[in-house]
Amino acid sequence: GDFSFNLDKGGNLYQLQEYSRAIIETDGIQGNIDDVNNGKIVKISGWAFVKKHQSAKKVRIVLATENGLCYFVETDKTYRPDVKNGFHNNRKLAFAGFVTMFDKECMEPGEYSIYLLSGQEVKKMEQKLFV
Repeated sequence: GDFSFNLDKGGNLYQLQEYSRAIIETDGIQGNIDDVNNGKIVKISGWAFVKKHQSAKKVRIVLATENGLCYFVETDKTYRPDVKNGFHNNRKLAFAGFVTMFDKECMEPGEYSIYLLSGQEVKKMEQKLFV
């Protein structure tokens, strides 16, 4: 298919990949999911950073069902001056935003918990994705 229309809305279309590691929550990420746009193409956006470093590292998203089915997807960084300003004008947080888009066609139907991963840190979010 031609996904060029999605690229105009900001962000790349990523492939879901199977995630086989255990998901063990840590307390190291400060972050938020601002939006879960659940269409044929799912778009998830928000911000996150590793508290210890107070800087915006690469964020991945893991989607997991109760019965252990897991996928992960890459994200693109986005500019978030509001996050920078909200945390003592820390310049290292100016690109703490993230966005990802992926086609959910290959996913098994179900209710998925959403986790943010950055480095060794894992945070479970309140939002769910229903497929």
